[in-house]
Amino acid sequence: MPGNSEPGSSDPGNSEPGSSEPGNSEPVWFKSSYSAGDGGDCVEVAVADAAVRIRDSRRTDGPFLHVGAAEWVAFVRMAGQDQG
Repeated sequence: MPGNSEPGSSDPGNSEPGSSEPGNSEPVWFKSSYSAGDGGDCVEVAVADAAVRIRDSRRTDGPFLHVGAAEWVAFVRMAGQDQG
Protein backbone atom coordinates (compact mmCIF):
# COMPACT_ATOMS: atom_id res chain seq x y z
CA MET A 1 0.00 0.00 0.00
CA PRO A 2 1.51 3.34 -0.97
CA GLY A 3 1.43 6.14 1.53
CA ASN A 4 3.49 8.57 3.46
CA SER A 5 1.38 9.60 6.44
CA GLU A 6 1.45 6.38 8.43
CA PRO A 7 3.85 6.77 11.35
CA GLY A 8 6.46 4.05 11.67
CA SER A 9 6.94 2.15 14.86
CA SER A 10 9.14 -0.67 15.89
CA ASP A 11 10.15 -2.68 18.91
CA PRO A 12 12.47 -0.36 20.90
CA GLY A 13 14.90 -3.25 21.31
CA ASN A 14 15.11 -3.86 17.57
CA SER A 15 18.56 -2.95 16.24
CA GLU A 16 18.11 -4.01 12.61
CA PRO A 17 19.40 -1.54 10.02
CA GLY A 18 16.58 0.75 9.01
CA SER A 19 14.50 0.13 12.12
CA SER A 20 13.17 2.94 14.26
CA GLU A 21 15.45 4.37 16.90
CA PRO A 22 14.36 3.68 20.49
CA GLY A 23 11.82 6.27 21.59
CA ASN A 24 11.41 7.57 18.02
CA SER A 25 8.42 6.65 15.88
CA GLU A 26 10.08 7.70 12.63
CA PRO A 27 11.75 4.90 10.66
CA VAL A 28 15.45 5.08 9.89
CA TRP A 29 16.00 4.92 6.13
CA PHE A 30 19.10 3.44 4.51
CA LYS A 31 20.32 3.12 0.93
CA SER A 32 21.23 -0.06 -0.84
CA SER A 33 24.86 -1.10 -0.54
CA TYR A 34 24.79 -1.29 -4.37
CA SER A 35 23.84 2.39 -4.64
CA ALA A 36 26.22 4.61 -6.57
CA GLY A 37 27.36 7.75 -4.79
CA ASP A 38 26.62 9.92 -7.83
CA GLY A 39 22.98 10.63 -6.93
CA GLY A 40 21.64 8.32 -9.62
CA ASP A 41 18.67 6.01 -9.39
CA CYS A 42 18.42 4.52 -5.94
CA VAL A 43 15.93 3.38 -3.37
CA GLU A 44 15.95 3.66 0.40
CA VAL A 45 14.51 1.06 2.75
CA ALA A 46 13.24 1.22 6.33
CA VAL A 47 11.95 -1.55 8.59
CA ALA A 48 8.65 -0.76 10.31
CA ASP A 49 7.02 -3.39 12.54
CA ALA A 50 6.45 -6.51 10.41
CA ALA A 51 6.81 -4.62 7.15
CA VAL A 52 9.34 -2.84 4.98
CA ARG A 53 9.04 0.61 3.45
CA ILE A 54 10.66 1.51 0.14
CA ARG A 55 11.05 5.01 -1.31
CA ASP A 56 12.88 6.96 -3.99
CA SER A 57 16.05 8.38 -2.43
CA ARG A 58 15.69 11.57 -4.50
CA ARG A 59 12.10 12.18 -3.31
CA THR A 60 12.30 11.50 0.42
CA ASP A 61 9.18 13.55 1.08
CA GLY A 62 7.23 11.64 -1.58
CA PRO A 63 5.18 8.45 -1.29
CA PHE A 64 6.61 5.10 -0.26
CA LEU A 65 5.67 1.47 -0.76
CA HIS A 66 4.75 -0.55 2.31
CA VAL A 67 5.22 -4.31 1.83
CA GLY A 68 4.95 -7.21 4.22
CA ALA A 69 8.07 -8.90 5.56
CA ALA A 70 7.38 -12.15 3.67
CA GLU A 71 7.00 -10.27 0.37
CA TRP A 72 10.24 -8.38 1.01
CA VAL A 73 12.13 -11.61 1.70
CA ALA A 74 10.75 -13.15 -1.51
CA PHE A 75 11.77 -10.05 -3.50
CA VAL A 76 15.32 -10.00 -2.09
CA ARG A 77 15.76 -13.73 -2.80
CA MET A 78 14.53 -13.31 -6.37
CA ALA A 79 16.68 -10.23 -6.94
CA GLY A 80 19.77 -12.08 -5.69
CA GLN A 81 19.35 -15.04 -8.03
CA ASP A 82 21.71 -15.40 -10.95
CA GLN A 83 19.73 -14.39 -14.02
CA GLY A 84 22.33 -15.82 -16.40
